[in-house]
Amino acid sequence: MKICFINPPYTQSILDNNEYDPYKPNIQSPGLGYLAASIEREGHSVTVLECPANQWDLIRLCQHLENNKYDAYGLSILYTTLLCAAKIARLIRKRCFDTFIFAGGIYPSIYPEDTLDVIPELDCCVIGDGEEILTELMLAANGGIQIDNIRGVAYRKNGKFVITPPFISQKSLDDLPYPKISYMNSSGTFGIVSSRGCYGSCTFCASNTYKRLRPGPLVKCRSCKNIIGELEWLIKEYHAKNFIFFDDNFLYHFCDPDFMREFSHLIHKKALSFHFQITARADDIIRYSQYLDVLIGLGLDMVFTGVESFVPRQLDLFRKGVTAEKNIQAIQILKEKGIPFSLGLILFDPYTTIDELIYNIDVLLELEYYNTDYAGAFPVSLNDPLKVVKGSPIYFDFLQKGLLKNNENGYDFIHKKTERFYDCLNNWRKKIQAAAEKYYLTYKAHKQGIHELAFHLLNEKKKLMELDMLCFRRIAQLCATEMGTGEIMKIIEREYLNDLLSIEQTFKKAEYALEQPDKRC
Repeated sequence: MKICFINPPYTQSILDNNEYDPYKPNIQSPGLGYLAASIEREGHSVTVLECPANQWDLIRLCQHLENNKYDAYGLSILYTTLLCAAKIARLIRKRCFDTFIFAGGIYPSIYPEDTLDVIPELDCCVIGDGEEILTELMLAANGGIQIDNIRGVAYRKNGKFVITPPFISQKSLDDLPYPKISYMNSSGTFGIVSSRGCYGSCTFCASNTYKRLRPGPLVKCRSCKNIIGELEWLIKEYHAKNFIFFDDNFLYHFCDPDFMREFSHLIHKKALSFHFQITARADDIIRYSQYLDVLIGLGLDMVFTGVESFVPRQLDLFRKGVTAEKNIQAIQILKEKGIPFSLGLILFDPYTTIDELIYNIDVLLELEYYNTDYAGAFPVSLNDPLKVVKGSPIYFDFLQKGLLKNNENGYDFIHKKTERFYDCLNNWRKKIQAAAEKYYLTYKAHKQGIHELAFHLLNEKKKLMELDMLCFRRIAQLCATEMGTGEIMKIIEREYLNDLLSIEQTFKKAEYALEQPDKRC
C-alpha cells in the first residue's frame, strides 16, 4: 500500500532563520520517522509530509494532495493542529471517497471520541504508541481483517463510539527500526528518541495522561548499544552534526549505573563526533551531576530544564515534585560546569500575584540567568503563561473549580493587578520581540568564521536578557500601585526604550555586515 503520513501545519509562525541555531531548527518529527520505518518494514511505501519543517502552509499541502493519491492517510494531531487536520481530512475524503484515513498522536489518544466528532471523515483513531498497531490497521485498510479485531483503536460503528481494549506490546524500543528520514535541514541537526515517558506528574502536561494509556512502565528506554547505533547511522549516512534528544528526561538513563560507562565507551570506540542537547529534570541534574562532565566531553553543549517557578505555591499547583531550592541548586550546577542552558518558565497561572512575579524575577536576577551562553534562550518576558491543554490534569482541576475560560490561556487572572501587569507585559513583548529574534546572528557569525563578532553578539543578547528582566520587575512594581496601563508604559518607554533601541541597532549593523561579507571592515 501507498501510505501518506501528514504532520499538519502549525498555527504559529516559524522563523525563517532557525537554520542557524542547531537547537531550534526546522526538524522532522522523530515519532513519524519511527512509524514510517516500521510500516515500510512490512512492505508498504510511506511518504511523510512534514509541514512544519518544510514551512508548508495549508495551501501548499493541499496542492500536494491534489496532485498525489495514496491508499491510506495518517494524520498526526496535537490540540493546536486539530482544526487544521479536520480541513485536511475533509479535502482527502472529498477527493478520494473510499480511501482509509486515520489519526494518531497525543490528542486523538486522549480524546478519541472528541477527535472523531470534530473530524467525522476519520475511519479511526490510534490510541497510544502506534508502530505495532499500524501493522494490523493497514491489513484492515486493505480489507484483510475487521477493525473490530484490532486492539488500541477507536472508531464509530452504526453511529456509536467504539474503543477496543488497549494494545499491550511485548516488544522493546530496540525492536523499532531506525527512523525514515524525510527532511534534512542545513544545520545537520536530527531528533532522536532514546526513551519514552516520564516519571514526573506535572499537571500542565498532557503527556501524563497519554503515557498512562500505555500499559507497562511509565518510562521505556532503548539500550545504549541501540542508541549509539542510530547516532552512528545518522552521522555516516546523513552527515549529522547535532542531535536533539526528544526524551522527556534524558538523565533517567542513569538509573542504570552502567549506562554512562557504556555510552562513553561506545562513542569513543566508534570515534563519533557530534554535539547534542538534552532535556533534564532539576532533581536529576542534582542526582546525576557527577556524569555531566563526561557528557560535556562527549559533546553535550545545551541543557533545557523546566524549572517553571521558584514560588512554592506554583510548584505545588504544577505538581513538579521539585522544591524551589532544588531548582536553584540545579541551575547553579549547570553554571559551575559551564553548560549553556535554557529554562522553561511558567510565571503566570490564575492565582498569580504581583509579589510572586517580583519574587520569581528576583531569583532569576540573583542567579544571573541572563548570563547563559546559550544564545537561543528566550528573554523571560517571552515565556508563555500557563496554557491549559485539554487532556492535562490541570484542565480537569480547573474544570471542576469553574476556572476555565474560552481565551488564549484557558482562564482569567483572579487578581486585577496581575491582569494589568499581563496587559503591560504584552505591550513590552511587542517592543522586544524583534531584537530577541536576532539571536540567530550569533550562530550565523560563527558559521562564517567571524568568532569575535559572534562573541560580541552573544554579549548583546545577554544585555537584552538582563534589560528584559529589569523591565519585567519594574512593570510589576508599577502595577502594584493604582497606575493605569498607559501611564505605566510611558514610564517604561522613558526608562528602557533607549537601551533596547541601542541593542537593536547593534543587531541591525551585524545583520547588514553578515549579509554583505565583501563590504566588511
